[in-house]
Amino acid sequence: LFSIFHSLVPSMARAVAAFALAALAALAIASPVRRDACPTIYTVSSVWANGFVGSFTSPDAIGPFTFTFTLGESNTGVQIVNVWNGVLVPVEGAPSNTFTVSVTEGQNTFGFVATTTGAAGDHAVTQQAIENGASCTVDPVATSPTPVACSDIVYDVTAAWEGGAVVRVTLGPAIRNTVVSWDWSEDVILNGQLWGATLLPTGLRSFAVAVGTSDAFGLMVNGAPGAISNVQVNNIPCFGDLGGSGSGVDHV
Repeated sequence: LFSIFHSLVPSMARAVAAFALAALAALAIASPVRRDACPTIYTVSSVWANGFVGSFTSPDAIGPFTFTFTLGESNTGVQIVNVWNGVLVPVEGAPSNTFTVSVTEGQNTFGFVATTTGAAGDHAVTQQAIENGASCTVDPVATSPTPVACSDIVYDVTAAWEGGAVVRVTLGPAIRNTVVSWDWSEDVILNGQLWGATLLPTGLRSFAVAVGTSDAFGLMVNGAPGAISNVQVNNIPCFGDLGGSGSGVDHV
């Protein structure tokens, strides 16, 4: 009997070892791969009186991953109104100027448009960023905005009636992920219908939207839109003539 037991010990040991290896392999497959990619490059491509355009790039990370960052000092009124290559994730109890973005699968960069109250430093990252739970150093890089051609903006009044109109704006590749603004020649009020972009606060006869990766946006207004002027992209005037059918377009 002892000899039989002795002969079974190696077989039992091999079985236990095989089972342990299989369990470890299953655990490795089931466990998510953690990507701790630091440092992260933070770029501010445009700043104006009450807003800015920013982006983060993590060279060694590939989405999906989460990224948390803080802008400006506390209670400065910074708000993110548009995000591309990611989704803004609400976090209960987080400070109003701390934001978490879930980055799109396959992407290592995301960008956003933020509105501010005009306080100095609103566009600065004031606390260490967190990527997938790991602290990241942020390397700020401010870039000079490059003027774009107005011909990349195709402005058309596609329908009009007494007291209202529908406007469609088609955008070239250089206009994606930016803020587009212009002035109306007449008093025009957006009646709540806007698609493909996010409305930004402006004064009377002024209009501004944050656009993402979409190649067009549209709006319905009360009033006669007439001509537009002072067309800007990221607060920089575009150059040349606007594209479009010419209906109600007067770029100066």
